[in-house]
Amino acid sequence: MSGKLNWGYDYDNKVWRPLKVNSEGQMSIKAIVDYLDDIGDVNSPSPTDGYVLTWDAATSMWIASAPAVGVTDHGALTGLADDDHPQYVLDTDLATHEADASTHGVTVIDGVDERNAAIAAIELDDLADVNAPTPADEDVLTWNAATSKWIEAAIPAGGPTIVRKTANEIVNNSTTLQDDDHLKLTMAANEIWLVEVFVMGLLADGSADWKVGWSYPAGATIRWGTAHYWDNYSLTLVALKETDSLTLYGPYTPDSSIFRITALVQNGSNPGTVNWMWAQNTAKVANNTIYANSCLIAHKIA
Repeated sequence: MSGKLNWGYDYDNKVWRPLKVNSEGQMSIKAIVDYLDDIGDVNSPSPTDGYVLTWDAATSMWIASAPAVGVTDHGALTGLADDDHPQYVLDTDLATHEADASTHGVTVIDGVDERNAAIAAIELDDLADVNAPTPADEDVLTWNAATSKWIEAAIPAGGPTIVRKTANEIVNNSTTLQDDDHLKLTMAANEIWLVEVFVMGLLADGSADWKVGWSYPAGATIRWGTAHYWDNYSLTLVALKETDSLTLYGPYTPDSSIFRITALVQNGSNPGTVNWMWAQNTAKVANNTIYANSCLIAHKIA
């Protein structure tokens, strides 16, 4: 029966070759996926160093974004030299394997347009070691050892947020609590954080002492306190709520002070800022100074 013979160009050997078909006359089309961004549901043309792929529900695409926590250096990954995934070929294997479709699950196409069309039709969930059919907004891929697959998962609670006081701050002749210029934390609605404030300061007048407290979004609840060593012989354990303030007694003579405050902050429906506050407990025409490098360290619990 008459028909046409299809040919493909062999770029390596600079010759045209007849295209192979199977026993049913079907032709195999091969495509090479050069870059992750070529895949249809991935939009990451120019990722920043250390970014991870995160599912974006608004665009239904995997996009590059900063990780909350985890491995940020590709060199820290393990198993890179293992030829145990059907979706990739080691550089050393290319000459012998030739990216064979039946072995490695990839195809090769002559022609840029045909190749790009085939690649765009591939989605991340199509890969054999990925099971992420319905990712939620901001989900990431996490390796699941039980199934030996990458699965969709919410970003785990991250490492601590650290805020360093970058300059000295002074209060003089005032008992009105004021927000510290640096020691504060932005919270989303309904988040829960464990917050610690470590403070170094100086009382120019020992009788001024310290008064401390918090400002916070409407609807937030705070349970906080400090183990405060005072006058060389007493240890006071104090449990307070968000509306309370606390007096911390300093040395009778001008001298340095140091104290640490711990708070469990449960935000309500209003996003906003939790800010550590301080003032003189007794107004004195003298400086109460909080030193630079005092810090706030916060851990997100939920």
